[in-house]
Parts: sequence; structure tokens; C-alpha cells
Amino acid sequence: MGFILKHGFLLLAAQMIVACAASSPARAQSTQQALPPGVTRFQRAVINDPQTGLDAYDMLVPADWKWQGKIFWDLTRTAAPYGLVAHASDSDNGEGFTALPAMLFCWSPMYAQNSGQLGGKVQGCPILRPSKGPVESIRNVIIPVYLKSLAGKYTVLSSQELPKVAAAYAPTYDKPGQPQGTVRAGKIRIEYQDGARTKQAEIVCVYLRAQSPSGIVWGLDHITLVYALKGSLDSEIHKLNMIAMSLQITPKFQTASDQVTQMLIQQFYQDQAALMQRAAAAAQAQQKMSDEQMSHWEANENARFNAVENYDDGAIRGVVNYFDPHSNDTVQIPDDATHVWSDGGQIIYTDNENFKPSQYENGDWQELQPVQH
Repeated sequence: MGFILKHGFLLLAAQMIVACAASSPARAQSTQQALPPGVTRFQRAVINDPQTGLDAYDMLVPADWKWQGKIFWDLTRTAAPYGLVAHASDSDNGEGFTALPAMLFCWSPMYAQNSGQLGGKVQGCPILRPSKGPVESIRNVIIPVYLKSLAGKYTVLSSQELPKVAAAYAPTYDKPGQPQGTVRAGKIRIEYQDGARTKQAEIVCVYLRAQSPSGIVWGLDHITLVYALKGSLDSEIHKLNMIAMSLQITPKFQTASDQVTQMLIQQFYQDQAALMQRAAAAAQAQQKMSDEQMSHWEANENARFNAVENYDDGAIRGVVNYFDPHSNDTVQIPDDATHVWSDGGQIIYTDNENFKPSQYENGDWQELQPVQH
């Protein structure tokens, strides 16, 4: 779930002239007694960006899992200057979720011929011939770059394009007056050895490509990986995809990152610290997002929800939006849950109508109600 290319992907295509970490184990509240079977508890994890001092992303992870998150900045990549990596796992049961940084590339015969002088990059983007689509990109780019230990040591079980996911995300990349690009999505499922254990994983990405008179800009966004022990991935996919769908950017960090991008494009700053301070101060001082910023943030969130709800092969068998009064926001819960509870930091869902979280957990627990469409 990259959330970074849409701000500048097509802008860079039009121009073509062109490590800070937050991590923490999940914190569970004091438990009065063990939760009964069939009850799933999630904890809200917040990923902070030390460069701006802002909470950048949050996501829901199972309360007994460990998680890490990191925002990193590369100001030479003007159109998409930051990246996100997030990971949550249960090492005992061999399952987990990873969000990988989006990737942005450029290509033209001229760039290829002069790659030595350019250092292999144009405005921070590596020069690389475009892949033919998302599935090929997962095999030939994502796995070799991000999952090097698996390269040549896995078996492909299945692969497919996800046109409905692509259609859900496509509007977030459209910018008035800029080149219209191609948006596709795809996934592959692989099997591999992790020590003595055999695991299966599903890797998903959104593939972007835009043509300009000077060449091609292409990228890979919303790159996610979910994995589990062989034979259990299908039964755990609900929980793993709930983590994936919960990962979202905060409005203040989106405002700050957009301002950094704008200042870089306008070449206001050469000093990174000063740029970060100004962007963070502006985001903190802004009491209310502008209509345009709010519309942009809501469009991204709607696209994320639509991508999940329209997942082509039914791997996510269905989700329901619930309103959480603690955050005045919605959360998505698998539709096999009939009762959902929140205390503002944790989410518990179950189909046990007799379950009351206050009997097991301290906190201001409220049962959530489905959002009516």
C-alpha cells in the first residue's frame, strides 16, 4: 500500500527532465482472563515519522503480534520523495503482512545510452525498461529487489491480473492537464521454504505507466505481501487482508508530504532539515484541511476501500464498514463477524453474541454498528 506515487507520478511523466524508523511491539491492555475461542483482537499501531515529527500512518494488527514501521525520505526523487515500509508478524505461527515502498522508474533510449553519465537515474528515478505488466513486475522487479532471499527459490502456484482493483485505484492517479497513464493490478501466489517450514505468500501490486514526448515513466504502487504456513493461507487471508486494508495515511502527514513535493518541484529548498521543519509546521498549524486536500484524502481512502471490496477472486470474502465513535471514522471488518467492539485503541470482533469484552479487557468498550449505505 504505497500511497506515494499518486501525488507526483503523472507530474513527473509530464516533466521528464527531470532513515528514520518507528517501531514497537503491539501493546495489549491488562487482560482479566484469556479471550474465548473465536474472538479476534486487533491493536492500533501508529507509524511516526521523526523527520517531520508527525504520525504518518496507522494500521490494525493482532494485539499479540509484533510490528514495525518506517518512513524514509529521498529528496532527489522529486515527484515521490518519501517511502513507507510496514511489517506485522506472528513468528510462532509463521504468518505476517508486509507493505513495501512504491517504486518509480523512467525509460527512453536516450536515458539508456547516457545512463553512465546520469548515474543510472533521472530526477531520483532509476532508468529501467518497463515491465509488460504487474505480474511480470512482481517476478522480475519486486522479488529480486525486495525479496532477494527468495529469488530463484520459490514456486509460482498461481498468477492473475486484478482489473477491478486497478479500476478502483485508477482515479487517484488522474491529474488535470497531465498525461493519462495506464493503471493495472495483479498478484502471484508462491510457495517457498523458510528454514524447516514451508510457507505460501501472496504478492500484490498496482502497475502504472505513462508516456510523454521525452520517454516513459512507470511505477509499482500498493505493494503488499501476506504469508502463512502451507495449507493455512486461505484460512488466514481474512485476518491478513484486514491488516492490509487498515493501513492508511494520516491527513496531517499527507498535507506535509504534499507540501514537500510542491516545494521540491518549485526548487524552494536545498536544505532537507529546513524543508521538513517548514512542511511539518504548516501541517501542525493547519486546523482544518482545505476542501481540495480533504477531497484528495477521501478519494484515496475510497479507492482503497473499493479495491478491497472489488478484489477480483474473492480472496477477501467480504467486509463490512463499522463506525467507531472513538475516532469518528470507519473500520472494515470481515463479514463473518456479527459483533464488533472498540475501545479506541483495540478492535475485537466475534460471532459470539454472549461475548462482552469488559469481562476480559479493561477499557471503554463500545459495540460498533454497521454503516448504512
